[in-house]
Amino acid sequence: MLRNIVNVDHLFLDLGAQPFILSFVLRNMGYDVVAFDIEPEPYMEIAEACNVNVVKCDLERDELGVANADCVVFTEVLEHLHYYVPTVLAKIDNALKSGGFLILMTLNITSLFRNENHSDSLTCRVLERALYRGFQ
Repeated sequence: MLRNIVNVDHLFLDLGAQPFILSFVLRNMGYDVVAFDIEPEPYMEIAEACNVNVVKCDLERDELGVANADCVVFTEVLEHLHYYVPTVLAKIDNALKSGGFLILMTLNITSLFRNENHSDSLTCRVLERALYRGFQ
């Protein structure tokens, strides 16, 4: 499916990427991948073995420093944000080139049963408004 929307050799950003499994798969498919994570250290050996470029980044506080991504993958991360969701989505929008794609998946249902911290304020309405402001 990805090859139908984004050509090989294009830039993917994998946000909240550890343990870098998806980054590895995308890299093996021929994409240029930059993986961002708040705490990449426990999995850096995997990332290095897979030739994945890793940037330590707190999505809520840091800028991505990219403005030409063809696709951003943001899977099972949104529910872990503690602050203003629209700000993070605006950063993603700024990182995408015109016509770029956002692949967003949430909620990691299994983590709900482990009592992990999830954003109580994340509702469909909040997400819809945030996406409407910057994404088409």
